[in-house]
Amino acid sequence: YKENLSNKSNSRHRNCTIDYSLFILPRYRTRIYIFSILNMNSIYTKISITLIATVLFSIIVISFSPKSNFTYSKLKNDWFWTNKTHGNKTFSIIFLGDSRTYRGISTEAIEQILPSHNSLNLGYSSGSLSQEIFRFASKKIDLNAPEKFIILGVSPFSLTEEARKNEHFLQEKNRTIGEIIERKYLNPLLYFFEPIKITDYFNKPTEGYFQKYHKGGWVESNKIPSNLEEAITPYKKALNATKISSKSILDILNFIGEMEKLNIKVYAYRPPSSKKMEALENELLNFDENKIKQTIENNGGKWINIPQKEKYKSYDGSHLNYQSAIELSKFIAIKVKP
Repeated sequence: YKENLSNKSNSRHRNCTIDYSLFILPRYRTRIYIFSILNMNSIYTKISITLIATVLFSIIVISFSPKSNFTYSKLKNDWFWTNKTHGNKTFSIIFLGDSRTYRGISTEAIEQILPSHNSLNLGYSSGSLSQEIFRFASKKIDLNAPEKFIILGVSPFSLTEEARKNEHFLQEKNRTIGEIIERKYLNPLLYFFEPIKITDYFNKPTEGYFQKYHKGGWVESNKIPSNLEEAITPYKKALNATKISSKSILDILNFIGEMEKLNIKVYAYRPPSSKKMEALENELLNFDENKIKQTIENNGGKWINIPQKEKYKSYDGSHLNYQSAIELSKFIAIKVKP
């Protein structure tokens, strides 16, 4: 503001005008200028604050998300099977088989015992041990590795005519380019925005079907409470509708010969399930484990005997719980260890 002063010491009065704005410190001017930019009435400011608040809220929600391995995620499931089937890496150890293989073999546990190797669990639901699967698996073996192993999980069903349809494998193998890109690269980002029940924040599930997907192709599984009778009835129906295929046996023997030429060792074992399930399979499919073992060994393969099968626990009478899967994996790794 301006103030007029009179000089009383002089008979002549002189009017002086002083502009006090010249004495305002620069820093105050700066603060006033900045505050004027952050005018709350500005549309840009409102948009910026809203975006920042949304991002912060999303981070908090994601960090404290109640999602557990009990929560089924279609996005994770789709990513898992596409990544497993259409990955570009090669491996020095590959496991082949059906759901007892992909739920029963932990690649992490294998690599703990064999740290110089990388491994892939290439099992599929109701998967067969057939030429179609062997041809696909051959492309994923690391031919430059000093030691190479392919390990077959010979469940009786994997040798049947029904298994040779390879419905699950072909479904994943024949995905379009668009599906592959979406599932491999977009799904991991979208997973955090899947719907969540508010009640899950307060009541975490303690019972149900437990699944965790691992990059190496293993599905860590369990069911609480367990029920050893659960799989018996559906398996009985499925086994009655099919039979062991002589083509699958021949495919295995030919595959062993082809791998031997490439200096790749082929091992085989019967995945543990439950006493009742083994008896049912032996009876309905006329499955003779000793005969299969001798046939494979006589043609250059190696059979891994699983002693004390009862110590490996199943949650449904067919598939191992994750603790037993880890224990079995370490046992097999020790058996193939040079």
